[in-house]
Amino acid sequence: MVIVKDVPGLIAKLPQGPIYAPAMIALFTGMRLGEVLALRWSRVDIEGKKLTVVEALEETGQGLRFKAPKSRAGRRIITLPDILVTVLRDYRREQLETRLRLGMGKLPDDALLFSTLDGGPVRTGVVSKR
Repeated sequence: MVIVKDVPGLIAKLPQGPIYAPAMIALFTGMRLGEVLALRWSRVDIEGKKLTVVEALEETGQGLRFKAPKSRAGRRIITLPDILVTVLRDYRREQLETRLRLGMGKLPDDALLFSTLDGGPVRTGVVSKR
């Protein structure tokens, strides 16, 4: 586990763009990368300031797959701090505006927060590299 002593300094250094929202979620929730990338909008309650972790994304030799958490403790509800609620609201708005500009319509209820343009999962290596 990495302990961050200067959270405001770390946030200031995060580049605005595709890595910002997943990094903020990981920073403020302690979720693993695979859990962040498996998060669906249907599991995020922005108004209630919570999200539910029920699956993780795993990269295997055969490709990407969704899997259940390793233990009961892995399935959990996480309370969101106000800063993360703001990040998620802004991210959702930007995501919807982008979809509108591309003529893709609204998001399906089970849409991944972080996905490729066609709605598929993002490879963990891509995010780690950024």
